[in-house]
Amino acid sequence: AKVALAVAALMVLVALFISERVLARLTDTQTRHLKELSRSYLDGLSSSIGPSLVREDNWEIFDAIDRAQQLNKSLRPAETIVTNSDGAVVAASNPRQHPIGSTYQPESESGTSADAFSFSAGSDTAKAVRTLSYPGRVAGTIHATFNTEHLAAERREVFIALLLTNGALTAIFAVAGWLLVARMMRPVEILSRHLAVAEPTLARPVSDEIVTRTKGEFAKVFRAYNTLVRSMGEREELLKRLAEEKRLASLGRLSSVVAHEINNPLGGLFTAVSTLRSHGHIKNVREVSLGLRERGLTCIRDVV
Repeated sequence: AKVALAVAALMVLVALFISERVLARLTDTQTRHLKELSRSYLDGLSSSIGPSLVREDNWEIFDAIDRAQQLNKSLRPAETIVTNSDGAVVAASNPRQHPIGSTYQPESESGTSADAFSFSAGSDTAKAVRTLSYPGRVAGTIHATFNTEHLAAERREVFIALLLTNGALTAIFAVAGWLLVARMMRPVEILSRHLAVAEPTLARPVSDEIVTRTKGEFAKVFRAYNTLVRSMGEREELLKRLAEEKRLASLGRLSSVVAHEINNPLGGLFTAVSTLRSHGHIKNVREVSLGLRERGLTCIRDVV
């Protein structure tokens, strides 16, 4: 389970990195393509309205804007505004919203630069600015806004496709990782089970069938474990044999000591019996022999 979760986490990180790279590359491609098209649009419009802008011929500039928008429908120009050097509107594609002579204030600072283009990833619009300059003075500025909703939709589609694909791959690799690791960890489970049994009782070797079926490093581990188990068995057997021999040796020493302690008084008893048989009629000899027999029997009783 831990390895499966680790694989899933790793796949999520990889998916995030890949998605970020793909979306970044898509943004770069869209931005570069849109910038080139907007530059082409502004180049054509600049060459068309240049003389008219110097004269501030509103109708000619409006006609040039209308023609440029019709010729560049694939670029989807949403709004084009031409201002003079003072920032007053000379002509606009939407004259109701930007009347002639009104002051136009760009929404962003980038819109006031000499030749700027701004586009944010996922945004519905892109803006381009072109300043028309003639020797000695600035004639005016073109402010163009382009509809980029189709690019935002394309980005969302790519994001959803990446999300679904990476999610499916993450799930597949997590399951595959779990199955693979479960298969790899099976020898460890076998070894753990045998080691657990070895704690309360004598260790049991792994069967030869399992050892033969196992390949690689775990086969070496199983063989080493079986060698260890055999060594432990031999050691236990040797300890039992040594304990038995030690018990027998102790019993032998005890027997020899007991035999020695009993044998001495027995010799005296036999001597007393022999003396009684020979000189039992003598009172003094009889009393000494009886005393010797009593001491000998007492000594044997104490040894027993």
